[in-house]
Amino acid sequence: MRALVVADGEGRNSVWLAEQGLITTAFDISPVGVNKARKLAQQKNVDVNFVVADCDHFDCAPAHYDTVVAIFVQFADPEMRARI
Repeated sequence: MRALVVADGEGRNSVWLAEQGLITTAFDISPVGVNKARKLAQQKNVDVNFVVADCDHFDCAPAHYDTVVAIFVQFADPEMRARI
């Protein structure tokens, strides 16, 4: 299964999914957070495709992922939720 993790921050969710065997891509707007996520994935010995991007500019191919994980979208305003 392929998973996409939206606004993953420091990578806890994406790394966990990769540990479960999912082919995982994660993005976050913060380069600092993505660098921490890369280090966590390396420590856990899993592969995650990390991308620095915001929700409006992440290139998401239709029907490419089997599941999309968006843990903290409650912080997005209604307009952004509609775009996501």
